[in-house]
Amino acid sequence: MFIMIGALILIVVKGTADIGGLGVLIERNMASGRFEAPNLDPTERHTIWAIFIGGGCFWMGKNAIHQMMIQRYLALPTFRDAQKALVCFTIGIILLLMTCFYNGLLIYATFYDCDPLTTGLAKAKDQLLPVLLMKPLTERSTRYIMRGTVLAFGIVAVVLVLVVEKLGTVLQLSMSLVPISLGPLLGLFLLGMLLPWVDSTSALGGAICGLFTMSYIVIRAQIAVAAKEMLIPAKPVSVEGCEYEFVLPPGYNTTATLPTQPIEKSIHHVSYLFYTFIGAVTTVLVGSITAAILRRQQPGKLDPLLLAPFVRKIYFPESIPRTTVTTHTFNKDDTELYIMLSVEYHASCLIHLTIGLHVKVALVVMIKSQEVVLSYLYNEPAG
Repeated sequence: MFIMIGALILIVVKGTADIGGLGVLIERNMASGRFEAPNLDPTERHTIWAIFIGGGCFWMGKNAIHQMMIQRYLALPTFRDAQKALVCFTIGIILLLMTCFYNGLLIYATFYDCDPLTTGLAKAKDQLLPVLLMKPLTERSTRYIMRGTVLAFGIVAVVLVLVVEKLGTVLQLSMSLVPISLGPLLGLFLLGMLLPWVDSTSALGGAICGLFTMSYIVIRAQIAVAAKEMLIPAKPVSVEGCEYEFVLPPGYNTTATLPTQPIEKSIHHVSYLFYTFIGAVTTVLVGSITAAILRRQQPGKLDPLLLAPFVRKIYFPESIPRTTVTTHTFNKDDTELYIMLSVEYHASCLIHLTIGLHVKVALVVMIKSQEVVLSYLYNEPAG
């Protein structure tokens, strides 16, 4: 992990210095339209609102209600330690994502007049970063690095080929289908923690509606992408500054632009970053409306400890005892005592096992001896 983050930071520093500084990077990206003004259109693939609202809901679902994260929180000694771990994780993931975003701007600023994808130097977008790393290397160094990389990845590919061939499109589908359940699940937890008047039946109905809504949006969007009904506009690139020979792909036109005719958009055209947000909002709205109509829940009879602390103060200001609970706190003496008791326990188990083996051997010898004596007395062969 530290090696990966260190490598990304090194790429940022070295790449920025090679192109002439941060000002050059900003200038080249602004000239190509890669810095955009805030856009309120939810069907745009990436906007500032989609990242903050949609991405915020996604990460809230992953960090607040996901079973894996809950187990990690419970593994820490105190509630305060869990809060510190969450803050550190949030800061770390923000810095990591910002570094990745910056590397994307850096790649374009480096190849702004010679796009490797167009010239065929890179076959896919995930090869742009390796191409950026190999740019300052000599031909001999590049040859050795490429051979070593091919050998290493070839070995890994051969080892994993039996697994990969059975996966099919599982990875792609899993990345697309996660918000189908994550959004309604987040909405279900929000209903339980924030809205004390919502009963379990209404919450379940809201979650089912959210699940069906997200299933339609995600699956319909995947069908539209496969049928090329949803075209993702690409930013302009250039090959005018290339200093090596290449062959342009058939039909390539540097002046070609996307069709400007309006496209009829539907709900499945919404940005994928909003999927979790839509699923949670649908669940909360349907659950709240259903609970308001049925009126089955009596907030006064609800256990206050099931609600979020700030909601608890609003609905139950007098009924919550002010107690502090600390769970499984360990100090050095407790740890040493635990280790000592553990060693003694395993030692006693070993002693009991040894004694048991000796007793078993003694019983076997005794039985055999009795068989020999009886066979001698009755002149019969011993079993």
